[in-house]
Amino acid sequence: MGIDNLEHGLLVDTEVHPGKQLNVCPPQGVTRNEIAQLDLDSAPVKDMISDLVKHNVAITSTLAVFEAFDGGRPPLEQRLLDAL
Repeated sequence: MGIDNLEHGLLVDTEVHPGKQLNVCPPQGVTRNEIAQLDLDSAPVKDMISDLVKHNVAITSTLAVFEAFDGGRPPLEQRLLDAL
């Protein structure tokens, strides 16, 4: 297909979601529980990584995107918002 980079890492690959049902898309959004349950040693994950490597496809994790959903983050200070 000519894809040379995938963004957001493994967490957006719905094929490897815990509890994935055939022909049913999981709900949008990733929870900490789902992240904790992602089995990086599972056959589907290893097969997908192998296929990406075979085709020279990079993965950009975009960790900052997922960090925004972390409920333990301190609130933004108004001075930072004013600088925008």
